[in-house]
Amino acid sequence: MDRRGWWQRLGVIAGVVGLTGLGGAFAGYTAGGVTPAVGGLVGAGLGFAGSVWWSRTDQRQTKRRGALQARDALFEMLPLRPPADLDEDTEALPSELLLAEYIAAHRIIPFWGRQRELSQLREWCADPSAPRGRVLTGPTAAGKTRLSLELAGDLPQGWVAGRLREGREAGAVSAVLDCEESMLVVVEAPGWRAGLAGLLEDADRVSSAQLKVLLVTRNDQWLPYLRDHMAETQTGVLRRARRISVDPMGTNEDLLRWYRSAATAFAASIGSTTPGPPARGPKAGTAMGDLLARALLAALNGSGSSREVSGMSPADVAMALAEHERRQWPAPMGTELTIDLRARAVAALTLLGAWDHS
Repeated sequence: MDRRGWWQRLGVIAGVVGLTGLGGAFAGYTAGGVTPAVGGLVGAGLGFAGSVWWSRTDQRQTKRRGALQARDALFEMLPLRPPADLDEDTEALPSELLLAEYIAAHRIIPFWGRQRELSQLREWCADPSAPRGRVLTGPTAAGKTRLSLELAGDLPQGWVAGRLREGREAGAVSAVLDCEESMLVVVEAPGWRAGLAGLLEDADRVSSAQLKVLLVTRNDQWLPYLRDHMAETQTGVLRRARRISVDPMGTNEDLLRWYRSAATAFAASIGSTTPGPPARGPKAGTAMGDLLARALLAALNGSGSSREVSGMSPADVAMALAEHERRQWPAPMGTELTIDLRARAVAALTLLGAWDHS
């Protein structure tokens, strides 16, 4: 029996106790006078009060379950965890290994650096007087998504986090408030996103400190355009939001150490031979995404491949990984899916990404 069933059963028992006590009061009065009757009435009162309490508690729990279900339909709750039925010996798919979501959920790559930014964001969530919005900006593959995922797993006590699903902006703020929990709403918007203006307007109307909105974007140059699409009186969240810039980080020594660590972790994940050291290490200013892509390609190609990968351009690395992904796609049975069409499909999915993170 589920928890709701137990609550209902307890309420029925309490009601029965109340009715039994009331019957006992009547029998006691007719048979023994006032004292047994008073005892029976006390029992009836306690039973009735208990049944009312159980009923109201059940109603509150039913309402809360409905609120949580409504929220979960709009948000991907964070931090992400591996599936409960995942076999630990299962080798990872190469196509998943560069996803920040997969890396963060499975902890195959440590979270390097960014402690200052992580601390700033955590303090912002914990401060009820801080502005409701924050903007996290940085170039492609700099580590913005990974930082937001790490923040979700390091929130102050009593906070939860959720990443807003694509196209679910309408009603999202109300769904958060209905759950009566402090929540960090993560919105990934590389550029214009329909419904975002309405979401921020709704957030601006909220007086409760239980809501914070983290807007993750590649640059903030389009934000004035977003503000122009908002009601003039409801732009406070965006206007007061402070920026945190996530730029490529690390010295040459840091990047070389991180590359070796990532290549070793990727090789272990796919059951490949650990690649040797590169001919030359990554240069300062290399984006984390580029570093991890090179490490994955080296792991896929096996020992000795780091020297070859180190001399490739970012475009060549991307092409090599896309070609590897294309080779993993079997032709669907009963269709004439040409190699060229499969290559175009892989390229399109790489550029556009998934419609929904889940």
